[in-house]
Amino acid sequence: MRFRRISFPASAALSILAILLYFFHGLNFGIDFVGGTLIEVQSKSGAADLAKMRAALSGLGLGDVQLQEFGGPTDVLIRVAQQPGGEQAQQVAINKVREALGGEVDYRRVEVVGPRVSSELLAKSTIGLGLAIFGILIYLWFRFEWQFSLGAMIANVHDLVLTIGYMSLTQIDFDLSSIAALLTIL
Repeated sequence: MRFRRISFPASAALSILAILLYFFHGLNFGIDFVGGTLIEVQSKSGAADLAKMRAALSGLGLGDVQLQEFGGPTDVLIRVAQQPGGEQAQQVAINKVREALGGEVDYRRVEVVGPRVSSELLAKSTIGLGLAIFGILIYLWFRFEWQFSLGAMIANVHDLVLTIGYMSLTQIDFDLSSIAALLTIL
């Protein structure tokens, strides 16, 4: 308790900053929650040239196309925004990406998530996370004396808030594995 005059205000300031980041910067929702196509490729010729790939994909008229190194320098994640026109339009987008990149890459996986599925996943995962938090808080309340349970509840909420703030700051993909990570923190 020697450093409480420093650590309590610092912790409170970080928590407030994390909440502000969440509301003003938002989370980088992954394909699971917004819909679209995720293509994981691996360069056949050493390190992937993201600038060259961006140039090849930028003129395809697919809307928001994001490229990100994934794992090693040869692995790249390509995210293509949800295309209007349903599943057929998504397949056309995948074919355009394959044509643009040619034989320079190996395709490791291709995932397509529709907007209806993604909105259902977001709603259900939010409800699931909320119920898990509520259940753990109720357990803590009954299991320990009220002074200790209050401290444990505050610590749990603090950890979740800081983690979500960090995800908002760094724009790490917030997808179903992020929900699992938050449940693990609890």
